[in-house]
Amino acid sequence: MEEIYIRVGRKLKEYRARRAQTQAVIAEKAGISIAFLSFLENGRKKGSLESYDKLARALGIGLDRLFRNTPANGGNRKNRKK
Repeated sequence: MEEIYIRVGRKLKEYRARRAQTQAVIAEKAGISIAFLSFLENGRKKGSLESYDKLARALGIGLDRLFRNTPANGGNRKNRKK
């Protein structure tokens, strides 16, 4: 599977975990199956842009945050400008 799908899957999982939400809750909010969410989180399936948009909304984030080349936790804050 291509690198971007693995990276986006990791971010989905990280954002979901940070919100202490189960796959079932997020999948229901996004209108997808739990199995499909699991496949996306593990980079085993490619989602459509519409699927990723629904998931971003269910997580309360902008779609762009899934595709940025930074970790879901914002990266190392020490090196950020204040």
